[in-house]
Amino acid sequence: MTKENRFKHITDANLELQLVKEMIQRTKQTVVNRGAFFLLWGGLVFLACLVTFALTQLELEPLIWVPWAILMPIGAIVSILLMRRYSKQSKYTSYVEHSYDSVWLACGIAFFIMMFVNSITSFFPPKAVYPIISFIVGIGVFASGGIMEWTSLRIGGLFLWGGAVTMMLVPFHYHTLIMSIVIIPGYMIPGYLLKRQFHAQSKETEV
Repeated sequence: MTKENRFKHITDANLELQLVKEMIQRTKQTVVNRGAFFLLWGGLVFLACLVTFALTQLELEPLIWVPWAILMPIGAIVSILLMRRYSKQSKYTSYVEHSYDSVWLACGIAFFIMMFVNSITSFFPPKAVYPIISFIVGIGVFASGGIMEWTSLRIGGLFLWGGAVTMMLVPFHYHTLIMSIVIIPGYMIPGYLLKRQFHAQSKETEV
């Protein structure tokens, strides 16, 4: 390779790297608005887990599916409405944003299978359900942190994985309580930080 070709190759590589960084930064400004999804789903799962734990303590196990059957469809409907609003506000969809959305679509489908399909088929035993869900959500949170280069999401994923490991070591009837605890630092706090960052960016834009 000649000196001129080597210089051109380095220049092209630096240009591509700069374009990727700019794309990630633009995507961050778009995706950061989606902290509302973390707060929404984190709050719903937190509430569902607490109600399920209370029903278990009251020995009302036949009713433990009720909070999930009510709250999860509500979350799905609100999420669809939010996505429509964000789609109208966003002028473009980058490859990074598409990757981010694909990760959460995959996690959402896996969550649906575990919560509803497994409740019919009983393929996975009850004691395995919440650890698996915590692992799945942890993958989504950690992967999102890797894609968007957000440390808070990476740490959140570690909390969720730690919760899953803890659930594997304690009796089953404590799983929902543990899930309700780890969902706060693993999911809701990162969502709050994203939401706060979005408001900060909005104020800077107005100025």
